[in-house]
Amino acid sequence: MILRHAFLGFVVMLPMARILAGESQPPRADDPKDKCCVLEPMIPGKPHLEGAAAAGWVARHVEGNPQSKIRVVIYEDLQCRDCAVLRKSLDEVLLPRFGKDVAFEFRDFPLPKHSWAREAAIAGRYFQSVDSKIASVFRRHIQGGIASVSAQEFRPALVKFATNHGFDPEKVLKAIADPAFSNAVDADFQQGVAAGIRRTPTVLIGDRTFVENFDLGALQQALEVLVKGSINNETSQKGEHK
Repeated sequence: MILRHAFLGFVVMLPMARILAGESQPPRADDPKDKCCVLEPMIPGKPHLEGAAAAGWVARHVEGNPQSKIRVVIYEDLQCRDCAVLRKSLDEVLLPRFGKDVAFEFRDFPLPKHSWAREAAIAGRYFQSVDSKIASVFRRHIQGGIASVSAQEFRPALVKFATNHGFDPEKVLKAIADPAFSNAVDADFQQGVAAGIRRTPTVLIGDRTFVENFDLGALQQALEVLVKGSINNETSQKGEHK
């Protein structure tokens, strides 16, 4: 009975939080995507990341200008269809327009219900450790083929990608079991859960949050405000030092 009440409380609080955030409408009961990219209620408890401290940290993937003070945080699941839509918007609109001024930092949030999302995130961390550019190519490639990749087909698809891009397939497959990469992914996920992340994609821009299905125009406006503010601040600081 206690678990049932806790579950009902979670269901009630989540839509209310989305309404208060003001960035997206509450999900419709008949929306099939509502069940795709949302974290199911979890049993409360302290996460256990075996060997995480000993394994060290593996850098997150960043696109745009890594040195920028303007940092956009994107929690994504590489098996999420809405994340794939965001990926296309990044390539076609956001990076061309804001790439020189903004750092887009990707944090891994592979939902347990998705059969190959965690392995894809771990592979992405491996490619990131080799070259950020190839990590971008991998993420773009795997998100572009979501509809055609099943749990059984992911590893063959990964081997094919590795071979086509000059990587040793066996080394890439071993990387999936490497604690340095898997713990980094798990740490991102647990930090996201602790921060209240429940749906993918979730995009954090300043004090605004954009969740799952959002207005790209509103997101661009939020970026424009931050970029303009940063430019004005730099101009002001230069004037003070003259």
